[in-house]
Amino acid sequence: MEPERPALTLHEAMVQVLKTCENHTAEQVYLAQEIKKRNLYWQKDGTPVKSNQIGARAKNYPQLFEKIPANRATNQRAKIRIR
Repeated sequence: MEPERPALTLHEAMVQVLKTCENHTAEQVYLAQEIKKRNLYWQKDGTPVKSNQIGARAKNYPQLFEKIPANRATNQRAKIRIR
């Protein structure tokens, strides 16, 4: 018997994690790790979400999220913020 899958969509899982972050902002990598750790969302094939998928989902929901691009000069990773 397959384990029960979480009922949240990826963008709902992202909002849930971001609400617990300072300034409602977090790195894409952190969001992916927290979503996996909290068992909030898994892909249909049973694998955890990857950070690039976090960025893609944020881009698809501009009314919910603001993408903050990575800054190679200062070694800052890409971030996502709730609008």
